[in-house]
Order: sequence, then structure tokens, then C-alpha cells
Amino acid sequence: MKQFHLSVNGQTLTFSQDQAEQMQSALSEAVRNPGTEAVRSGQFGEIRAQLESGPATTPGNPSAHTMQNQNVVLTDC
Repeated sequence: MKQFHLSVNGQTLTFSQDQAEQMQSALSEAVRNPGTEAVRSGQFGEIRAQLESGPATTPGNPSAHTMQNQNVVLTDC
């Protein structure tokens, strides 16, 4: 199974190719519905994504966009 590594601000998220569709679906729904948490559950665990509504945030502020996956470990690069 292919693995992907996504790094943001020194944190790396590792996920499988099969999880990409589930993640993309949650992120797309979160973008369409700011302020509402999108939840996807499946064989890979639960993925939650939320785009916070409100004023624009400053660059580098990760609190504006959140995503969680209970089966993924974040590590420092």
C-alpha cells in the first residue's frame, strides 16, 4: 500500500493512498460549510475537518483550519 507524507509547519501527517479519498471528502465538505465539522468514518478510523468561519487569520496560524485523524501520528521533521 502506498504511503503519503504531508508536512505542514514542521509536523508530518502520514496516511495511505486509500485514506486520501476519505480525507479529501471531509476537507471538501468543510470548505463548503465553514464553521461546521465534517466527519468521515471508515475502516481507517475517524477523520474530522472544520474550516472556521469568521475573520481571516494571519499566515502560519494553524488554528484556522483543523483536521484530526485518530489513526495518524504527527511527528517533528
